[in-house]
Amino acid sequence: MRFTPKSLQGMTFDDMRFWGQGTWSDNTFCAWPQSKRQHPMKGDNCGFLGCYFNDDGINSMHDEFFAPMSAEVPAILNLAREEAPDMAVSLHSHHVAPVPVCPVYVPQEIKHDIKQLSVNYAKIMKRHNLPTWKFEYVYEKGKVPPTFNLVSALYHVSGAKSFHFECPHGIVHEDTPTFSMDDILEMQLGLYEAMMNYELNDGSK
Repeated sequence: MRFTPKSLQGMTFDDMRFWGQGTWSDNTFCAWPQSKRQHPMKGDNCGFLGCYFNDDGINSMHDEFFAPMSAEVPAILNLAREEAPDMAVSLHSHHVAPVPVCPVYVPQEIKHDIKQLSVNYAKIMKRHNLPTWKFEYVYEKGKVPPTFNLVSALYHVSGAKSFHFECPHGIVHEDTPTFSMDDILEMQLGLYEAMMNYELNDGSK
């Protein structure tokens, strides 16, 4: 395991960049979006391989989905194809409040479903006096359009309402409170509650 701390909770933004995104050979942080512009993350210009990547330097969120380079991605997609779930989530983390993220390269109806899920999730978080980040629609356009990613692929192989969820890792940062481990647990459990309620109640709660 390349990640040796118990968690990032209480650590710094630079700690997150080091352990998550890694460094170049000159010991500078790879950072975003540069950490996603080289695929795979291998070569003389690479230093510490962050935990975005498997041991071959492949970020499964951004693999070559029509000819996967990793072992993990075919396993995930095959499972989704076989099980055909109603809803699928890819769990991620960031430094601000939690939010379900709008999927891309899927029908507008799926984007609307995830928007409604985010509204329901915010209500659950309000019960726990916890904040949520604002859901934003993402569209497949612009000078640098969003990438077709693992979430997009999950929809196309299974039909699932697929999205990715950003949960705070609890770092100390000027833009947001330092969330405790109990806060993070409530945020994660609240997501699963929102997902199950959405499917059981046809999105109405």
